[in-house]
Amino acid sequence: MKIHRALCLAALVSALYVMGCAARTSASVPAPAPRPTQLPPPALPDADRDGLRVSGTLGHLDQEDVDEQLRGGLPEINRCYTEALRRRWFLGGRMELRLRVARDGRVREAAVVQSSLGCYDLERCILAVAEKLRFPPPQGGEAEISYPVAFPQRTNVPDWPQDRVAAQMARRRTELSLCRARQRGEPPPELRVTMYIGPGGRVASAGLSADGPISAQLGACLVARALTWRFEDPLGQLVKASYVLN
Repeated sequence: MKIHRALCLAALVSALYVMGCAARTSASVPAPAPRPTQLPPPALPDADRDGLRVSGTLGHLDQEDVDEQLRGGLPEINRCYTEALRRRWFLGGRMELRLRVARDGRVREAAVVQSSLGCYDLERCILAVAEKLRFPPPQGGEAEISYPVAFPQRTNVPDWPQDRVAAQMARRRTELSLCRARQRGEPPPELRVTMYIGPGGRVASAGLSADGPISAQLGACLVARALTWRFEDPLGQLVKASYVLN
C-alpha cells in the first residue's frame, strides 16, 4: 500500500552573519526562534517538493496516524536546523530519510538515503529525531516510510559537478579504505559525500548519505577526513560538490 501526502516544514530562520566554517567560528549571533510550523491542506506528492512527504509500503499505516507522528517531530527538526545555523550560516538543501517501521510501531531502521545538506551533524540530529518516532502497529506487516525534509539555502551556493573533485578524490582511496574498515560488514551502497568548499579549496562542512544505514564509526571517520581535504580554489566563492565514494 502507498500513502502520499505533503506537509510543510517552516524552517525559516534569519540569516546569521557570522564568520567561520565547520568548527571554525569567530563570532556568533543567536538565531531567533523558528516560526510556527505551517501545515497546508493535503496535496499531490510532487505539489510541494520542499515539504515533507510520506509514502508507506508493505504494511498498512493510517494516513492520519502517520501525519500526527511526523507533525510531532517537526519542532525538534527545526531546532536541529537552528542550532546548525549558529555554526554554519550557509547550510541549506534537501534530505530524504527512509524509515522501516516494525510491527510494534517502533522505527526499526532509519537511513539518510539522499542529502544535499552537506552537514553530518545536522543529518544525524534529524535522523535521531526520526528514530524516536512511534507509530501505531502497521496492519499486515512492517511498513516503510519515505520522509523528505527541506531547508532554504540562506545564500547562493553554486554546485560543482562531480568531475571537478574526482581527481583529488582518486588520490584518497587509501584513507577512504581505512574508514570503510570501521563499518561492520559491507559499507552501504551509493555512499555519497556532499561538501561545502570555500576559499583556498578548504572543506567547510561535509555530510553523508547512502542507500542504507551508515555506522557512527564510518560516518565520523569519513567526515573527519573530509574536513582536512583541499580542492581547487573556488576563488572567493563557497561551492557545493558531491562525490560517490563506492
